[in-house]
Amino acid sequence: YKSLKDASENINYANQYLDNYAARYYDMSPLYGYIGWDGDLIRYCEEKKEMSDTLVYMQGRAYSSYASGLLNENLGRNPEGRTYEFASTNSRLLDYQLIEYRTYRHKAIDCFKILMEKNPDFPTIVGPIQMKHDNEYLTSYLDLMMYSTKEEAAKELPEQLYSPFQLEIASNYLNSCEPNSILFTNGDNDTYPLIYVQQKHGIRPDVLVVNISLLNTVRYIKLLSRHTGEAPQLPVSITTETLEDEQLQYAAVDNNGTDTIPLEKLIRLAQEMATLQKEKPTEIFNVSSPHLRTICGGKTIVWNYPKSYLMRNDLMILDLIDQTHCQMPIYFACTIGDDDYLGLNAYLKSEGLANRLTSEKSSLNEQAIYCVSKDVAFENLINKFQLNAARAAHPLERHFVMSYVFPFSNLASSLIEENEFEKAKLVLNTIIKSFPDDIIPYDQIMALVAENYYKLSDVETGNDILNKIIKNLDQNRIPLYELNGPYSDERKENIKASLKAIADRFEQELIIPDLKK
Repeated sequence: YKSLKDASENINYANQYLDNYAARYYDMSPLYGYIGWDGDLIRYCEEKKEMSDTLVYMQGRAYSSYASGLLNENLGRNPEGRTYEFASTNSRLLDYQLIEYRTYRHKAIDCFKILMEKNPDFPTIVGPIQMKHDNEYLTSYLDLMMYSTKEEAAKELPEQLYSPFQLEIASNYLNSCEPNSILFTNGDNDTYPLIYVQQKHGIRPDVLVVNISLLNTVRYIKLLSRHTGEAPQLPVSITTETLEDEQLQYAAVDNNGTDTIPLEKLIRLAQEMATLQKEKPTEIFNVSSPHLRTICGGKTIVWNYPKSYLMRNDLMILDLIDQTHCQMPIYFACTIGDDDYLGLNAYLKSEGLANRLTSEKSSLNEQAIYCVSKDVAFENLINKFQLNAARAAHPLERHFVMSYVFPFSNLASSLIEENEFEKAKLVLNTIIKSFPDDIIPYDQIMALVAENYYKLSDVETGNDILNKIIKNLDQNRIPLYELNGPYSDERKENIKASLKAIADRFEQELIIPDLKK
């Protein structure tokens, strides 16, 4: 790297690479983040006779990064000449390439397996090391589905991957969906276990699981558009041939525009722009307004797109919505980020761990991200879901349990608003019974459950939940979503203050000995 003469520019780069997310990897590895770091770290580790658990983990990540870099540019961190040259996105791996890819991918798996056997409590960003190990197999499976054959990919799905808890929650995601539906996911943990239970356990193979992040890549779009099986093919009008030369990666959205653009017109303009970008790659696709409309379930829906840019995956989702007109059930996993709802929040209805796109617009309060289809959600959550494995979840899996709290609590709120108090109490009691504090320590998200108990005049249970959250904060029992150590004192005090505010609204007193004025 060349030296940066401008001090302010150097600070900007430092802030970019040493943010909270990236900093952990710089702390964990002597080599990380620059072009070719993975190959350097592999060679560094091969010369070590003894390695710490952390270095074994980073060695696995280096092998994984190297394997991915053989197939694609790997976030611009590949040294020149590493990535295989393919004639087109239809090209498959040659035999020697498949062997080399598998060598590095399975070395990553071997590192994670060694660590899993030596230290099963080793934490990673996705959960315990076993989760990282199992996800690596599914990464290989999807890679080979895109770059090789279905038969080669199937070899990457051994028996007995994933813990009972992960298998159970994956099944519950899929069972939140109507038959022959599409489910958008976004992360490793809400994608890979779902594909695994479909392929190995035969659970709900009729649901097409679509990872939003991967939807930026031509090969993934092509895989979903041409796959054979029980699930529907990806119904989009923008062809992969149109995207072959990496067109439509980005579009600028004029948030000051006032026109309402039909999705059909937007997609047509995108296709015309893709043709133009083949001749003029620097041409920018501009969307003149954030106001969009389409037909959903026979009705016109109108909404505002929330971002100032439109990525390829956003465009593909909008294309899919316009092509199906919601005649095919479309769901978004409850674990995806708010931006990935594309501004459609008011038209989403929770039906469990997935939110269905509908033609009915709801008025959202400040706390709600989406509304609830209460009859369907009640049937799924209370009668269909399996909730037995959470008690045996690994401590580093326990924070995933909170994925259940939002749907259950939102359903209870909806039932209370409709004066269906007995049903609401059953829903809340199911949370308490299935996820007890002594097994899954309550965190601040459980305050939603406490608030609903207060609304049902069950102040004793409401107080008990809030006091347990406070106790867990003081004893550092709360499962962490980030691997940055216990909550800071300031954050603890802020959480306690918010809990006190809830109790105050219902004229209750909490035991908060450390709350500062």
